[in-house]
Amino acid sequence: MGKSKRRKLQERKEHNEKSNGGRSKFNVRDGPSRPKHQQSKSQQHAKPSADKKTAASAQKQQQQHQESIIPFDALDRILVIGDGDLSFSRSLVDTHGCAALLATTYDTEIELLEKYPQAQENKDAIEAEEQRVLHGAIKPLLAPHGTVIVTLFEGEPYTLWNIRDLARHSGLEVQRSFRFQADAYPGYSHARTLGNIEGGGGWKGEERLSRSYVFQHKGAGDVVQKQQAKNNKRKKVEESDDEDSDED
Repeated sequence: MGKSKRRKLQERKEHNEKSNGGRSKFNVRDGPSRPKHQQSKSQQHAKPSADKKTAASAQKQQQQHQESIIPFDALDRILVIGDGDLSFSRSLVDTHGCAALLATTYDTEIELLEKYPQAQENKDAIEAEEQRVLHGAIKPLLAPHGTVIVTLFEGEPYTLWNIRDLARHSGLEVQRSFRFQADAYPGYSHARTLGNIEGGGGWKGEERLSRSYVFQHKGAGDVVQKQQAKNNKRKKVEESDDEDSDED
């Protein structure tokens, strides 16, 4: 790896730590909050209502104020599978400083640009940062201690897929799950499978409630814990040896 590449990786790491308050994997980012006087005022005037729109609006506001979990570090090797118009991958690079990313699309490049003309700009931005983009379906292999992150809308038909059970039959287990916060990825917009809709359509996918699931190989967590315990034990032995040397 050349010096310029190493420098870029370090800059991305520092950028990621700065934007996430120095927190690493599974970073928790605080959502927007209002001043206390505004909160108390809204609480004073809040009235219970059975209106569905009011309930939906309140639920949306609650979602926006929840903490956002970023399940990766800037220097993690990341494979994005089937990124509709590449806006999510671009956000990973531009906002989170990801420096080892491979973005893929299910569509061929010609199909992609016909369905999502904005994808060209996103692709150019990703490749300008020396990250890769591939088109067409691929068959990824999960590294022994790697993880797979799947994000689905909450509600039918997605809940009927029973993704936890599907993963179990594939030799995977859930490491954790959390509410997906689209606003943690500036520039990301949900891309419809059939392509752009003139006028934008009546709803935005990034505003729908979604949940992310982090999967790992069964037993991988135990292996990692054992390795960490082994490393800690070795570290204590080395520190003890250093203390003995100082006394001599």
